[in-house]
Amino acid sequence: SVTTACLPRCSLRDSTRSKAMKSKFVALLVTAAAATQGHISMVAGRCSVDLKGKTSESFDFVCDTKVPWLHNDGTDNWAPATPPAGTGCHSYKFLKGNAPGCSVGSACDACSAFSGECTGDCVHEVKLQGGTCEPC
Repeated sequence: SVTTACLPRCSLRDSTRSKAMKSKFVALLVTAAAATQGHISMVAGRCSVDLKGKTSESFDFVCDTKVPWLHNDGTDNWAPATPPAGTGCHSYKFLKGNAPGCSVGSACDACSAFSGECTGDCVHEVKLQGGTCEPC
């Protein structure tokens, strides 16, 4: 344990500090477990949501229209949603038609053409808040 690592010179202050660290660690694990149940994970301080399986509708590709980014090109190649903090609500649209000629997991100017309401070629939409991945 943390307290045995400082023996034989441990002080009460070291013991109190290790208990506080242990408490913070347990709180972090509980938060992570709760987020995982909602399929939100934190990676390097950024939230991440797997978009695969978010709809049963037939679609050909998936775009983030807030920060134009290709998340799926119709194959089994997926990039998770990782909306950056401070960027507001992101719309991940599941679309019909020809996928843009962009690489999955990278910026894609063509995805900006699908901003606005989810109509027409848009068969499903997932909205996630930047930084938290909470629904918005």
